[in-house]
Amino acid sequence: SDLSYRDLEAERRNLEARSLMSRSQYAGVASDLQNAGLLFGFSTMGVATKDIRANILEMIESGLDTDTALAALTINAATLLGLDASLGTVDTGKIANLIVADGDIFEKETHYATVFVDGQKYEFEKKESKRDKDDETTR
Repeated sequence: SDLSYRDLEAERRNLEARSLMSRSQYAGVASDLQNAGLLFGFSTMGVATKDIRANILEMIESGLDTDTALAALTINAATLLGLDASLGTVDTGKIANLIVADGDIFEKETHYATVFVDGQKYEFEKKESKRDKDDETTR
């Protein structure tokens, strides 16, 4: 092959640029659906638990409002699956899947303290953040 190192480097940069464009378009789809007034929900199937909040934050940064994001995770998803009689809102007789947090669940610095899955309580250990460490060193 007559490909030079420069050709390969240019192709690598081109692929990186296309990947970033694709990611940006992906992050904006939820906002587009919201702006069109369409009902949509999010699925977490196939997504690593640690990536869920980051993915949603990326969509919020691309224009999705937080109320719509929460509805897409809860009542909208349940409604689209025909499960809203038993899931999607906090109500008597429904399955209780809840998050207890120390702030807005879509803020990066918010810590999830407890999760209830089908009524079972699970505690999270708080990891010390860089901000907590910085605060300790300035005391």
